[in-house]
Amino acid sequence: MAYQGKRAITPEKKKKEKVIKQPTNEQSIVVDNDVVDISSKSTKSVYKKKNTIIQVVAIVMAVIFVACGGALVYASSIIDSITDDSADKDTKNYTVKDDRGNGVISDNKLLANKDVLNVMLFGQDNKDSKYDNGRSDTMILLSVDVTNKQIKLTSFLRDTYVYIPSGDDFEGWYKLNESYNHGGAKLTVKTIESNFGIKIDRYAIVDFSGFKDIIDALGGLTIPITGNEARYINAQIEHNNQKCPKVAKKYCKSVYKKDKNGKYSYDRNGDKVEITRKVKLTGKQALWYARNRGSTELGGENFSGNDWDRTDRQRKVIKALIDEFKGASFTNLVSAVEKVGPMVQTNFKSNEITSLFTCVFKIMKYPMYQFNVPIGEESDQNKLWFYNTYYPNGQKYDVVEINDWEKTRSKVANFVFNKVTDKKSKLTY
Repeated sequence: MAYQGKRAITPEKKKKEKVIKQPTNEQSIVVDNDVVDISSKSTKSVYKKKNTIIQVVAIVMAVIFVACGGALVYASSIIDSITDDSADKDTKNYTVKDDRGNGVISDNKLLANKDVLNVMLFGQDNKDSKYDNGRSDTMILLSVDVTNKQIKLTSFLRDTYVYIPSGDDFEGWYKLNESYNHGGAKLTVKTIESNFGIKIDRYAIVDFSGFKDIIDALGGLTIPITGNEARYINAQIEHNNQKCPKVAKKYCKSVYKKDKNGKYSYDRNGDKVEITRKVKLTGKQALWYARNRGSTELGGENFSGNDWDRTDRQRKVIKALIDEFKGASFTNLVSAVEKVGPMVQTNFKSNEITSLFTCVFKIMKYPMYQFNVPIGEESDQNKLWFYNTYYPNGQKYDVVEINDWEKTRSKVANFVFNKVTDKKSKLTY
């Protein structure tokens, strides 16, 4: 078991930001005058449409799910194929009834808002068997805020040191991604809830093989990349002996940004800032782009980077997917839906997905904002985390540890539930 020593963490007593507390099982979203019930108890359909209209709206709904690494919807058969009732039955129902005294928050104290839908998104590596939960290094909270008309993406770093409330001998302090290895999406959702105090309404999982198929079915993904990123993609393709096209050589040359005085600009890693160029990537190329966190062992070149850079790329992929869906042909949309739908798992119910159709056109127009947990860049002296190492059972265990849980929870809640006004948080290329 990982180290469980005492930490300077106390349960959060105050919240400076005004956040609506509403611990309830009944959730709904109001978009202007349209009311969409997403309660798990809801059984009625909100609207009845002609089949042709439902199909078109269902395809547009794919923007929300695909862009989040979630689900694709096409008519009732595909809706049924992406629900995950079997996983709900096979997975333990994790609950936290009491505060643990170490900052872990009980279920009845989670923050929620009926006008904010929180969906946890997971990118999953292949499972070894049906009994294996797989691994997830991609964990993003998608928050659809209809009051402020914003879509918000909160990335959780996989090495974040958190308390995992598994309710068995495993329970204790570990890296966040250990919760997925041990208990899948349900335990990870409960871990994020009980550590950060935010109620998560639903989750969606897509296997990385499905991610590639989504993009190929759309005919590729256009995204601005640097020459360094292009070379990284090609190096990974070559290293893994993949039989697929590489990024064209003309995009592999690095071009560096200069200021008005002709001096180079530098990023948070101390590297020169490169100018990006829009490139249409295949599914495999886009996957390597999204998983890029740097490497010193590829093709003799040093590709700098870290997990923060990777989460930044993942959010850019989400935006690029949304843009791609907006301009995709009807044929490509249908192809994407039919291929990828069965590869998706989610605890959204069929009637909930159908209900969401009614407001997807409006949601697609919302601007997107981004946030990282832990909070603060590595060079920021006021960052709310630090690197640490433990030695459970004599094994080295490197983690990213939060140094102020109260501030972290307050800032996460403020981002998720209140209007984002910081222009630097807007998701752009």
